[in-house]
Amino acid sequence: QSRSRAEQQQIYEMAAENAKIIAARAPGESNLPVPPCPLSGPGHVCCAYGARPLRCRPLHAISIAQDLGGKSSPHAGPQAEAPVESGHEQTVAEGIELGFTRALKSAGLDSDVYEINSALAMALGTPDAAERWAEGENIFRTSTT
Repeated sequence: QSRSRAEQQQIYEMAAENAKIIAARAPGESNLPVPPCPLSGPGHVCCAYGARPLRCRPLHAISIAQDLGGKSSPHAGPQAEAPVESGHEQTVAEGIELGFTRALKSAGLDSDVYEINSALAMALGTPDAAERWAEGENIFRTSTT
């Protein structure tokens, strides 16, 4: 809501295009380039930083550590030249995601994991998406990975 209509439209269009590219891939095609993140603004600054997806959080921290000369291993971030899964960071990220998923499920809330591009396209392309989701409708069902 803090973004202009033009910025929201740009994010929507990029997310929808990325979702099409990802959906067209054959299962198991993980060696293909990662489409650019639709939430990445000028200078690769996340325009949804405060509410960024859980998967993005450890990757950003790893990137900062590397920029500051830390000894973190390479990661599979959207801007990485050669994506490489990092053992410890990947394990921590998966553990956090699993913990949140279990907590959401036990609270009776939506605990599904969604592909960001298709979920963004659905949320931005559906005028009443937030209200429908808050009422318990799973509008992202087709976005589940």
